Amino acid sequence: MNATNEPTSRNDHDRVVLLQALKLLHEGYEVRARVEGYFERPEPIRGYRPDVVAHAPDGQYVIVEVKKGAVDWPKLEALQRFATEHPEYELRVIDAVAA
Repeated sequence: MNATNEPTSRNDHDRVVLLQALKLLHEGYEVRARVEGYFERPEPIRGYRPDVVAHAPDGQYVIVEVKKGAVDWPKLEALQRFATEHPEYELRVIDAVAA
């Protein structure tokens, strides 16, 4: 636990989500991200709300999911199926621990 009594892993996750969202914003994407106070939240996809959904000027989309651990597999599987069925979407999975 840190000084705010939140698990450090959650803080690490949120930091990585914010950094990925800011990177895509800098690259010219319109960004929605699960970062309280910074961005509008993305809409759910297949019942799961991704960490980041970014829309490029050329019509392509990037979904970013920051993986916290094995517990994320149902969400990752649903997002991967969605991206496979919608070629204009690219799924990027980032390991929160390694980032």
